Formats: sequence, structure tokens, C-alpha cells
Amino acid sequence: MDNLLNVGNAVAAIRVSSTKQGLQGDSPQAQKEQIEQFAKSHNINVKKFFIFMESASKEAQPVQEAIDYCIDPHNDIQLFVIKSIDRFTRGGSYLYDHLKMQLTKEKVKLIDIYGIISNQEVNTLEHLGIEYDWSIYSPTKKSEILEAERAKDEIRDILSRMIGAEIRYVRMGYRVASPPFGYLNEKIETVNGKRVILKPHPIASKWIIRMFELRMRGTLTDRQIVEEINSSVYPMYDGVYGFPRGGLPVAVALSHKLRIPFINNIDDVTDDTLIVDDINDTGKTLKNISIFNDIATIYSAPWSIVNPTFFVRYKVLKESWIIFPWENDNEGDNNDN
Repeated sequence: MDNLLNVGNAVAAIRVSSTKQGLQGDSPQAQKEQIEQFAKSHNINVKKFFIFMESASKEAQPVQEAIDYCIDPHNDIQLFVIKSIDRFTRGGSYLYDHLKMQLTKEKVKLIDIYGIISNQEVNTLEHLGIEYDWSIYSPTKKSEILEAERAKDEIRDILSRMIGAEIRYVRMGYRVASPPFGYLNEKIETVNGKRVILKPHPIASKWIIRMFELRMRGTLTDRQIVEEINSSVYPMYDGVYGFPRGGLPVAVALSHKLRIPFINNIDDVTDDTLIVDDINDTGKTLKNISIFNDIATIYSAPWSIVNPTFFVRYKVLKESWIIFPWENDNEGDNNDN
């Protein structure tokens, strides 16, 4: 590998394309630890980590944000570190070359921890003391292009297997996606193994039925139907309970927004109560909640033993400390929830 000593500042990009991958060996945490060890052994100062939890096979590349940061001269970046080329892009050789050229143009070197990418250049006319654009090339360019194409082929194979299986199961009448509002996914034993079917939600389905009943009358506008449902005798939840302390501000806000009672005592929680917390990290706080309760959190970690019904965004690094607007900087009892 090139001599990277005393190269200055670096940016590192971490990417997983799915929640499942985030739970397995190529998790953000695992990639971060590998890059940190690599940086330490090569005296590289990683100034900023970028973490992306989305596919890199699309036309809009997630790493573009990190590249834009690198090429901004105010950030003083000399290296862009990745675990491997497939973590940089799965868009094939064209997108790989396009993304790398943006860095090269601004003299930012792209490196991977496996040493596939080299920043050495060879001038085929060096013996004559002459240099042209076409006479300069990278000895590892072919290897990089092959690796970029291999990554693209791999995602094609993965998608073919996954989507193909889903299409077959859908044609057999099973569910392969999240349930629409008003339904629950339920696993059942079939001749094809455990498969998922739709089942009416015990509470939300009442709203759906009521909406259609009001529509069938033909006498109400959409706005009037909304107002009728909101004041219906079939509220979706009988109240909202928030785990102290982090869940209390969320519960109070939702109590006002949904116009449902705020439940202060956990002994008053029923199967129809909405349970909320600020963050679902380990899942220890939420694991004893009834399977009939809907759970809502602001952040949820892919490694948690509990999957909330609703959440706003993922927590992608275990050691990250999330400070909410209602907390002081030295607070943060949200990391062990």
C-alpha cells in the first residue's frame, strides 16, 4: 500500500444497505472499528465519519454528501477512507469512476482498507522526460474497475433472488411487505413453511370500516368525514403512556396532538394504550410491553430486541450519545433503553 504517513486529515464513509445487514457482520459499528484500526496503524487522522443506511446501487449515490464535504477546501481533507469498493458504490465501474474522479480532481485520495485501490501513478513516457494525460495511468485501475463491476453483479444476484422469491409468495397469496394501515401481519404455518398473511388490526380496522360507512352515506365531504372520525367513539388508543424520563415529553406532545388521555401510571396501561419513549436502544425498557400495544419512539437501534411499531430514524452507532431538546448536555439516560 502507498505510504500514507503524515497525509493530513481524512473522511471515512460507512454504508449498509439494509437493517438486516446493519445487524450482521458488516454493521456500521463493525465497519467503523475496522476503519479506526486501519487509520491508527497508518497514522491517519479521521476528521469525520459519514454513515449511510441506504442502497448504493441507485443513480443518486449516498456517498455524494461525503464527497462534497471532502472537496470543500474549508474542511482541509486529503484522504477518503472506505472499507471496500462495494461500501463506496454498487453502481458499477461508471459510477465508481465518476465518484472517484471528483476526489482526484481536488487531490483527495481514495483508499480502501484491503489495499485494492492504489494512488500510485505510472508515466509510460517517463524515460523520455515527457508527460501527457494519456501516458499517466494507475496500475490498479483494472482491479478497481473489476471490483466495482463485481459489486454491481452481486447486488443484481441478491435482488434477483430476493425479489424473485417475494413475487412467487405474493402470487401464492402471502404478504411480503409491511401491512397497510388497518391491518397486521401475522405469521402462520403453511405447506410452504412459515408465511405472512394480513389480519385486521383490532383497533385501527374500526377506523377504516367507519370511514367507508360514512362514505357510503354520500352526504359528507372528505373534511366532514375526517372530523367525524376524529371525534368518533372508536378512538385508536385509549391513551398514551411515556416511560420516564425520556418518554414523558413525547407522551405529553402526542396526548395533545392525538387528543387522547395522558396516562401517568403504568398500572393503568391497557392493550389499547400507545406506548412511547424517546429512544429504543437495547430494548430492555420496552421488552415487557404487551404484543397488542403499539410502540412509538423517535430513535430505534437495529440491534434492539424490540421492534417499535413507529419510529422516526435509526440510531446507527452504539456509542453515539443522543441529546434531545428537552435534555441538558450532561444528560442522556437514553442509551440503555
